[in-house]
Amino acid sequence: MTSNGSRKKATASTDIYAHLRGHSSEIDKQTWLCTDEVKQTVREKKRLYHVCLRSKTAENWSKYREGRRTAKKAVATTKAAHYEVINKELDTRDCERLVYRFAKSRRWQAEDVEKFHGINDEHGQLLMDYGKVWERWHDYSKKLSTEKFNHLPIAQLPPTQGPVPPITVEETEAALKQLKSGEATGPDVVAVELWKSKSWSPAAWLTESFKRVIVEKSVPLDWQRNDDSDMERQRQPRRLIEIPSDSPPVPQYEGF
Repeated sequence: MTSNGSRKKATASTDIYAHLRGHSSEIDKQTWLCTDEVKQTVREKKRLYHVCLRSKTAENWSKYREGRRTAKKAVATTKAAHYEVINKELDTRDCERLVYRFAKSRRWQAEDVEKFHGINDEHGQLLMDYGKVWERWHDYSKKLSTEKFNHLPIAQLPPTQGPVPPITVEETEAALKQLKSGEATGPDVVAVELWKSKSWSPAAWLTESFKRVIVEKSVPLDWQRNDDSDMERQRQPRRLIEIPSDSPPVPQYEGF
C-alpha cells in the first residue's frame, strides 16, 4: 500500500469516528483558544517552517525559531487571560453551578457515542434532526394544552334523600388514619402525631367541631388564613387547642 493510500484510509477512519461522535472531522475542544491573534501567529510560524524546509539556512532557521517563540507566547497569554476570567467566576456565588457545568461538559466530551432521544413525526417516521425534533415537541405540547380529548365520565354517587346525616366519629377516625406522620403542620400549627395520640379522644373533639361548622355554616378565620411563614409565626403566639375537661391528661409531646 502506498503512502497516499494509507493517508486516505486514516482520513476516512477519522471522519467515521468524528461522525459517530457527532462532530466534524476537525475536532477542536478549545475553541476559545483560536483568537485572531493566535491564528495569525500560528499561520506565520507554519509559513516560516515551510520556508526553512525549502531552504535550510541559518537565517531561515533563526526566523522560524523566533516565530515559534512568538506563537507560544501568544497561546500562553490567551490561556492565562481565559483562566483568569474562569477563576474570577469561581469566586462568585454561582461558582458551584459553574463547576457542575464544567464537569458535565467534560463528561459529554469523553463519551464515545452522542446521546439522542429520537421521536417519530405524525407519520411514524423517525426524526434525526434536532430542529425537527424540537418543532415536533413544540407542536405536541401546543396541541396537548389547547385541544380537548375524550375521557371517561366522572362517576357520581346518587343524591342523598332527606337531611344530610351528621358526621360520625368513625368517619373522623378514618380520616385521621390517612394522615401521614412527620408532615408539615397546617394553619393550626399542630403536629399529626398529636392528632393520632391515644391519650385523649381527638376524633370525638374534631367531630363536634365539624358539626358546629356545619350548623353555623362558617369556618374559623384561622382555617382560612395561611400562617406558614416563619416571620408570621414569630410575631404571633402559638394557638392552643381547647381540650374538654373530662378527657384524660395529655402527655408532653416532644415536638412542642
